[in-house]
Amino acid sequence: MSHTPGPWGIQPDERGGPSDTVYAYEDQQQPVAEIVSGVVADRFLVSAAPDLLAALIRMDEEFGTQNYTKSADDAVMMAQAAIKKAFGGE
Repeated sequence: MSHTPGPWGIQPDERGGPSDTVYAYEDQQQPVAEIVSGVVADRFLVSAAPDLLAALIRMDEEFGTQNYTKSADDAVMMAQAAIKKAFGGE
């Protein structure tokens, strides 16, 4: 599965839609998602998605094969699960 590379940004709806409609753009040219939500944080979460995925992949590469404390191991397992989900796994 291929993803639209980041960075993504957010831009208000230019069609005069509701104020909570925002578009996520790659390089402010190609729309990659339309977000219709009453929660402002959702807009920022979606626009940060490529950066979050890259950070999780880096974390897994750096720490995924080592044993640390249980809480650190749990955090790595959570990162691995999120990475798998981002690529279409469960």
